[in-house]
Amino acid sequence: MFSKLHSAHLYDIGDCSISIPKKHFLPEKFNPQKRYRLNPIQWEALKNHVSTLVNSKILIKQETKFISNYVIVQSPGKEDRFAIDLRAINSATVRDSYPTRTVQEIFQEIKGSTCMTSIDATKAFLSLRIDPSDYQYYGVFTPYGTYCYTRMPFGDVNAMAAWQRVYDTIAYESQAPVLSYADDMLIINKNNDIHEHLSDVIKFCKTASKHGLKFNVDKCKFAQKEITVLGWITDGNIKKPGKKLTHAMSNRKLPSTVRELKGFLASAGFFREAVKNFTARATPLLDCVRILKKGKIELDDTQQSSFYDIVNALTSSEILTLPDFTKEFHVYTDASSTHIGAVIAQIHNNILKPIRYYSKKFPYVKQAKSSNLLELQAMALTLMKNSDILSTALIHLYCDNATAIALLKESVDPRFNRYISYIKMFNVKIRKIQSTKNVVADELSRKTEIIEDILTNSPEVFIAETSYLPDSKSIIQDQKNAGITSNTPGTTVVNDIIMKIIIKNKKKDLVPYLSHLSAENSSKLIHIEYAHPGIKKTLELVKKQFYADNLKDIVTKLVKSCEICLKTKPSKHIHPEYKAINIPEKPFTEISIDYFQVVAKSDKVSVLNIVDTTSRLWVPEIVSEESSKEVLKTLKAAFYTYGFPTSIKADNQTCFRSPETMLSLKKLGIDIVFNTAKHHQGNSLVERSFSTLRKMLRAAYLENNQSLSETDFIRENIKKIAFIYNNTNHDTTGISPFEHVFGRSGKPKMLEKILNPDYSLSFDINDLVKSWPELSKKAHEKRQNINVKLPNAGIKPLNDMEVGDIIARKQTPDSKLAALYGPNLTVKKIEYPYIYASNSDATKGRFHKIHIHDIKIIKKGGVTCSCQSDEKILKALT
Repeated sequence: MFSKLHSAHLYDIGDCSISIPKKHFLPEKFNPQKRYRLNPIQWEALKNHVSTLVNSKILIKQETKFISNYVIVQSPGKEDRFAIDLRAINSATVRDSYPTRTVQEIFQEIKGSTCMTSIDATKAFLSLRIDPSDYQYYGVFTPYGTYCYTRMPFGDVNAMAAWQRVYDTIAYESQAPVLSYADDMLIINKNNDIHEHLSDVIKFCKTASKHGLKFNVDKCKFAQKEITVLGWITDGNIKKPGKKLTHAMSNRKLPSTVRELKGFLASAGFFREAVKNFTARATPLLDCVRILKKGKIELDDTQQSSFYDIVNALTSSEILTLPDFTKEFHVYTDASSTHIGAVIAQIHNNILKPIRYYSKKFPYVKQAKSSNLLELQAMALTLMKNSDILSTALIHLYCDNATAIALLKESVDPRFNRYISYIKMFNVKIRKIQSTKNVVADELSRKTEIIEDILTNSPEVFIAETSYLPDSKSIIQDQKNAGITSNTPGTTVVNDIIMKIIIKNKKKDLVPYLSHLSAENSSKLIHIEYAHPGIKKTLELVKKQFYADNLKDIVTKLVKSCEICLKTKPSKHIHPEYKAINIPEKPFTEISIDYFQVVAKSDKVSVLNIVDTTSRLWVPEIVSEESSKEVLKTLKAAFYTYGFPTSIKADNQTCFRSPETMLSLKKLGIDIVFNTAKHHQGNSLVERSFSTLRKMLRAAYLENNQSLSETDFIRENIKKIAFIYNNTNHDTTGISPFEHVFGRSGKPKMLEKILNPDYSLSFDINDLVKSWPELSKKAHEKRQNINVKLPNAGIKPLNDMEVGDIIARKQTPDSKLAALYGPNLTVKKIEYPYIYASNSDATKGRFHKIHIHDIKIIKKGGVTCSCQSDEKILKALT
């Protein structure tokens, strides 16, 4: 039907009858090029190429002073092709302002299409005739002298605009639903009507034939439900990187030159919206290109990890949903001092699906920015840079910074107002989300989650909590990218996964062998999940899950650079020798109890803490008041769950010593032993746990960055923090309290899921009971061994301390910024290694019993200590 449309050969390009504008050229800005040198083989190839163009009447013999060079473009597995270096001509050409479509606009038009046809125009730009007066601007050096183009060459700055004019003319005349980007044309149908679609194709082909265009039929695809457009595969509802890209990326070798690296970044950058945090992932490679302009390169470990990370992200990228402008958008943002990350999503069939990822790297950091400013920047830039889909829509904008949300309503700071004005240009509803729940911006690239009643049950979006440690498929891909093979010493293979063999205490264990980058990411997730423990505890938790080279260095760097840890981890408290108490063999034979209280403004929350002496299992219960009635009520609930103990240790609080409490416990056959608070050899088990518990609670609170007060946060999350604490290994027992009591970990390890996807969290009660005596014995021995190594073990008495001296008592600080010593006290009595002191103006009440390690002499008998005395005391203490 349309035989004239079919190109007989590569340069059978037809003759377009639609004219294009004349070139607006500025001769004074033209900088003439020198002729490029070619070797004999290249010279011969150029002769053949020029002859073909002359025979096709694309080139004519004409002298001109505006001459460009041919360059040879080499492609692996393909014939070399010639292009023209038109940079000098383009720099002197006034740009055509005719609008052309963007890739994003093309896909927005495609949304909802059920039938698509792609048309490939043969040498689209060369089919456009240029005005004879413009021939002079397209001169080229050839083996036969100077020749000029009569058609629009590829590479001209206005070629896209010229083709868009031709396409718009044909589309208007044919009245067919046609889209065009460069020389790719797409005819779509949204009515699911194949006959209507084929009719539109015929109308378009008639109009194109009328105007002298020709098509490369071999590359045309007719009436397809799924089609590749501009490198993306789409079915009208979704898009994902095409097979050519994923295949090319899978087989891509490490770049060895700056030019190859730039080519890789350009290819990957075109598909960046399908990759979460693309900028952050590519930063090491971008820095390399910025520093080294050209020449050979050898990527270091960090840059190689970045390369493989991007390759892996593109080859296993998330399927993106095309935007539906009749629905609301959900935008999640996050920011750091160097990067912005965001995801734009919509809900389809009650499932939150990503539409586009956005990321940006700040070019430099002139000074430290507040977290509030960074969050506002992230929100504003995400909205502005994605205004093509967000400008007219209702947007639910999620942020985990409560202060930043408040600033949107009442800020008068000009630093903030700039970004607030940008945000208010959009129709947005700001929603608070917990940072631990804000996994959409960070994790949505890995999976989509069903969101039930997203806007009715809660003002926040909660993605189901899960362990984000890598699964089997991810580990296999990670090991492949990192070059980890079964030939690595000390490894074995289980279910196609390379395992590291770990031998500890004559026991063999297997853990997956991860790359440096994957180990960093997984360690960070574990560190956050367990409420930011220190280096030692984090390393223990990590070693249970996986192995990586230099794992200790990875964890050390992670913890030392963690902002939450810097805020919550107290100064190192070097305590004196603890009494190695006898540990009952059976859990919940002996327990320790005590209160701690958190006050926030006019609100306070009291927590009664029960700690099992044997396993160190922590059972916290929030109580309405610190009374005998609440103590008994809480203890009975614990007894009915864990069993009745034979003895309880407590301090001298009134509610513990009351006749009602003591009589009730006596009826139950339970002894109660009272000790002074912070007594190193008394109820210290529960007291010592408080510093860890408070740190975990504060770390979790800061991590969540709640709009809730700290007291409300504790009310809602105390059980979760207890679970984390109870699943962290204890120093003396060597296992977690949960495992000590129940014979298993509270959560399955990565290895258990790999070996058995149907892993059951069960245990053998007989084996468990048999293990208790040995665990108690080992814990007692370990305590004795640790005591010998303590810096203050065997501390000598302070011979010059006397009754009446003024001292300061060492506190357990909440952070490195907190004061190490508390208010001044007066010494009332000395009984080595303790002193008894009280407030200077106190006339009644019990004395404070303080270990000599925990004091600092301020005045001797009311006289300030001299430097010599200070040095003597400090020497004795250290």
